[in-house]
Amino acid sequence: IIYLKNASIELAKRIFSYRPNSYILDNPLEIYQMFRYDFINLKHEEFMVLFLDKRMRLIKSKMLSKGCSDIVFVDIKEVLNEAIKCESNNIILLHNHPSDILEPSKSDINTTLKIKEASNLLDINLIDHIIIGNSSYYSFVEKKKI
Repeated sequence: IIYLKNASIELAKRIFSYRPNSYILDNPLEIYQMFRYDFINLKHEEFMVLFLDKRMRLIKSKMLSKGCSDIVFVDIKEVLNEAIKCESNNIILLHNHPSDILEPSKSDINTTLKIKEASNLLDINLIDHIIIGNSSYYSFVEKKKI
């Protein structure tokens, strides 16, 4: 029974993870709806980056880090290295809060500001950082944090 449950969860993730590359990613709610299944049922935090072209179309998404139940560490160099490799003009940061408390931690805010500052030096725009919960999300842009 456990195997079937895990298999059905994995199948659902795959079905809902299809993302056409021509889709423009510029709306936090739509981004949440599109990527929430990548984080469903996780008991730990994970950190994903969306790499976008200059027209805000998805080039690729990559899960860059896995943490524990209440924190995930991100290597800023790895984020920017991936952006340079895929010639991304824009990036969007995503990570989950398994606790479903969506308010960003001090670490979340500091990491976001550091990535924004570093990406600006390389002419890569940090578009948003979205914290994904089980039933909702928190957008740094919507809350005017970046």
